[in-house]
Amino acid sequence: MNFKSSTARMLNAPRLPRQIYIPRVLGLGLGALVIGAALHDQARPTWVWMLTLIGGFAWPHLAYLHSSRAGKSGRAEKINLMIDAALTSFALYAIGFSIVPSAIGITLLAMNNLSVGGVGLLAKGCIAIVAGLVVGAVFLPFEFHPASSLLVQSATMLLVVLYLTAFAWTMWRMANDLQQSRDALHMLSQTDALSGLKNRGAFESALGEKFAALRSGHGNAGAALLFLDMDHFKQINDESGHAAGDGVLRAMGSALNFEIRKADIAARYGGDEFAVLLDQADEPAAHVFLDRVKNRIRATAVFENSAVPLTWSTGVSIFDASVSSPDAWLAQADAALYKVKQRERGGVVLAQSEHKA
Repeated sequence: MNFKSSTARMLNAPRLPRQIYIPRVLGLGLGALVIGAALHDQARPTWVWMLTLIGGFAWPHLAYLHSSRAGKSGRAEKINLMIDAALTSFALYAIGFSIVPSAIGITLLAMNNLSVGGVGLLAKGCIAIVAGLVVGAVFLPFEFHPASSLLVQSATMLLVVLYLTAFAWTMWRMANDLQQSRDALHMLSQTDALSGLKNRGAFESALGEKFAALRSGHGNAGAALLFLDMDHFKQINDESGHAAGDGVLRAMGSALNFEIRKADIAARYGGDEFAVLLDQADEPAAHVFLDRVKNRIRATAVFENSAVPLTWSTGVSIFDASVSSPDAWLAQADAALYKVKQRERGGVVLAQSEHKA
């Protein structure tokens, strides 16, 4: 995910107003103290002091109310940041562009806009800064006071330390939220929504990794690949409805997910077919696993009153050195499944040896 799409996700997040609230309260509140310290020795009208107090101590809360209640919080925060920039530039004009607070103020404004909206928002912020300066020029005579008193420098340093700490904390929270969203999307992209198991793509990817480990000698005690196909599934759908068919798939997914171990992988491979990769498993272990799944299904009493019995046919392929590729391994299990469905549904056929249970 590139920077533009990442920031767009953060900008549209409902939690953004709350995440920006504390840094804005600190930044503008401490900024008001800096401006007040600079105005202390200047003869500016009372309304400038009032505007400083409103911008520093009232506006942060109004900005939060604005963005938190807006339908699109990201767009509202863009507007808030523009107002932040205009208020700050007006204040810097009012104090005669005292060098230390001016440099720090412009830097913090640029940092805010870049972190939330990238270069585009930075450019809009520059326009807002110019607007604030124009308002200052219209209502106040220009005075240049580049020197910063010790009081102004001390207030500015307090602003830098506290605001940057709050800013870093906010950026960490936003990055953490973004990573959680990425993880959730990644999980969804690998999960079958109906059964709750892995989907076909995720299963084949895991199978390829396991096959490579087994071929290189790093696999532990082999593995068993199982293909399970629900018997008479079309009849269940036709006689009991598609909701009943979905219930069967969910019940099978739940049973498989409950019985597999951490190193195993179960997936809905497609339609009414499931695939299971059992780590460190041989033929007896595969039969034990299938018995556990059968008992789990019975324990849930799924469709026990249905005229159609809930059974499945299984093809099993145990890994050995003759298996040339993951696709060949899958083909072996699929061929075994085809044979058992041709012979007797509800049975188990082992690939190659064609052992039947």
